[in-house]
Amino acid sequence: MRLPKELLDRLDTLVAVGEFTSRSDAVRECLKEGLSKRIQMPMGETEQMTLALPQRFMSDMDFLVKVDYYPSKEMAAYEAIKIHLYETLDLYKIKTRSQNMQDIGIELADAEMEKQEIKKIAKE
Repeated sequence: MRLPKELLDRLDTLVAVGEFTSRSDAVRECLKEGLSKRIQMPMGETEQMTLALPQRFMSDMDFLVKVDYYPSKEMAAYEAIKIHLYETLDLYKIKTRSQNMQDIGIELADAEMEKQEIKKIAKE
C-alpha cells in the first residue's frame, strides 16, 4: 500500500506519542474506524508500506469497491487511514492545547498572587 509521506509522518507521530504501538496498529485502527467515510486522495510523495489486515477489513473493502463506493481497495484503505489519522491528531492537539491552557492558567494565577503580595509589601 502506498501512502503519502505526510500521512506516514503523522502515523509515526501517533506512534511516538503512544497513541498506537506501531504503524500497522495505527493503520488497522484507521481502517476499522474510517472505512465507510470518503475523502479524495491527494497526489504527492508516497512511501510503500506492507501490513497484514484482518480478513473482515479486506472483505469490507472488497464490498465497497464492488458497489463502486471506492475505485480500489488501496483508495478505500488510504481514505480510512487519512480520516482516522486526522481525527486522532485533532484529538491529540485538543488534549495538548487543553493541558497548555491549564498550565498557562496556573502560571497567570501564580503571577497574580505574586503581584498582590508585592503590593501588600509595598503598602507596609
